[in-house]
Order: sequence, then structure tokens, then C-alpha cells
Amino acid sequence: MHRIITLVVLAIFLTACTTAAPVADPPPAASSASPVETDASGTTPETEAPRETDQTDESTKVLFVITNHTILGDTDKETGYFLSELSHPWHELVEAGYAVDFMSPEGGAVHPDPRSMDLDDEINHDFWNDDDIQDALEHTMAPTDVDPDDYRAIFFVGGHGTMWDFPGNIQLGAIAARIWENGGSVAAVCHGPAALIGLRLSDGTPLVEGKNLTAFTDDEERAVELADDMPFLLQTDLENRGAIFHAAPNFEENVIVDGQLITGQNPASAQKLGRELVKFLDAKHQADLN
Repeated sequence: MHRIITLVVLAIFLTACTTAAPVADPPPAASSASPVETDASGTTPETEAPRETDQTDESTKVLFVITNHTILGDTDKETGYFLSELSHPWHELVEAGYAVDFMSPEGGAVHPDPRSMDLDDEINHDFWNDDDIQDALEHTMAPTDVDPDDYRAIFFVGGHGTMWDFPGNIQLGAIAARIWENGGSVAAVCHGPAALIGLRLSDGTPLVEGKNLTAFTDDEERAVELADDMPFLLQTDLENRGAIFHAAPNFEENVIVDGQLITGQNPASAQKLGRELVKFLDAKHQADLN
């Protein structure tokens, strides 16, 4: 079964893209902090008390950031966000009682990578066929529409399009840094951690410096035959910026939790990441009540 899943994911990711690689900052020293381990059920060993929430309360809101980019570099191949990396975390959060808003670097319409349109997946199917969701995806907020103080977490949705409009984006970085410094979570899956490149806190420290995290690996990029076409290799760039990178075997589920930072390696990790983000938010809610 793992071999079948691997082959399917491999087929979905086959595509191409070209552009110049960004210049990484020199890698700062890494810390000895350890990531939170997760069990096979997709949760960490600790459990939190049940949470009662009112979705009109801004402390229950999560901001999803979705790429606007739709073309792979200089090719004529379509890209965008990866559907399950949006739908699965969204499902986990909404089922837990959290409200989700959609933002994109430019605002307005966002589009899925055609290769991610697996509508045999029940969550994908229900998400894609929801008229309210479709309207929201056609009218995402721009960064200038967002007050980061309204959100308890920000989540960067994956998809190859992110490799063009997430890295070094000053507006996205400022919103994420504010949420982080307010004690909220910064989360990202697959290519979504491209948003962490160039993201600095108010004191100038790179957010990824010394942090345990994961993302779509260099080996996975090579396996889908895109390593030579990507604008840069995400794992290598994050490591060069001082991140402590944790890679699982290609296309296997892998979620790393390091305090406020929650990252997933690939599409197979999206649902588990959503569960870990819910757990973080539940704990923050309980702390607010105490």
C-alpha cells in the first residue's frame, strides 16, 4: 500500500519550472531544541481538556495563505495550490470549531494545481463542491485587508506555486511575524514553508533559526524530477538559514512541532498537521481561560 501511495504522489508531482535561485543568508548556529514527537494517530501523547468556543470570537480565527501563482516558471504548465493541503487542514480546524479566512499574496482568485484534483478523496470532494468555499477562493483577502491581531494562527498552504510568490514576501512575513510575537502559531505544509524564507521577527532574527521543521525534501524534489527546474531547493535553503531539518522517507507522513512552529513534509502530512494545529489552538484557549 505504501508503494502504491508513493507512486500516486510521485505521478501527481511530475511537472516543471524554472527561475533563478534566491541567495540564502549565512546559516546561524542551530539550537539543541527537540521537536515534539507525534504518534501514529496523528496526535502528540498529551491530551487537552475539551474546548468550548464561539466562532465570533477572534481568538478562534486562523488565517490560511494560498498562492496566486499559476504557471511553472517559463513553461506553459499550470500550477497553483495543492488541493488536499488546503482541504484537509481546513476540515480539521472547522470540525474543531475554528473559523478560517483565506488570504493570498495578491488577493482575489486562487487556483489549484490540476494534478492535485483528486475528487475521489471525500474531503477534497466536499470542499471543492461547497459553493461558499468556492466564493471565498475567488475572493481571497489581500495582505492589506488583514489585521494580524485578529488571528491565533497563520497557515501557509502548499503547492508548487508557492515557490514563486511566498519567499521573501514582506507583507506575508510581517503578518506572520506579528501573529508569532502575539504567541500564535505559524504552520506550513510541503512547499508552504517557502514562506519562511526571508521571514524575520521584529528584532531581525530569522524565524527558522534553530527551529526544528520539515518541508518537501530535496530527495522528494529529485524523485519527481523537478530538482533541476525548481527556483531553489527548499530543504537546502531552509538548512542554510539555520533550520534543523527533519526528513522522513519520500512521500511518507511527517509532521514536526517545535513550540509555535508546525510543519508538514508533503501532501500525506496535511491532515496530521491540521490535527496538531488544533491541539495547539486548544491549549492556547485553555490557557486563556485559566
